[in-house]
Amino acid sequence: MVTCEVEGGIRRTFSLVHPDDVDAEEGRISVLTPVGVALLGLRSGQAVEWFSRDGQRNRLTVARVEDDVTGELAL
Repeated sequence: MVTCEVEGGIRRTFSLVHPDDVDAEEGRISVLTPVGVALLGLRSGQAVEWFSRDGQRNRLTVARVEDDVTGELAL
C-alpha cells in the first residue's frame, strides 16, 4: 500500500497489484501502468515524475509505504 501526495496537496492511498487484480474503485492499480512502474522501489519522502498515457507530466511524493498483508511499514 502506498500513500502519496500529488500536486496540489491531495493524498491518495492505493495498492500496486498484478494487472489481473486491478480495481480502480478499490484503489488497486497495476504495477505495469506508468505510475505503477514509476513508484517501484521508492521510499517515504521520495518524489517521482512520470508521463501519463496522454502525455501529461505528473509528479507525486511518497508519504508512506506499508506491506498490504501485514500492515507494517516497508523499509
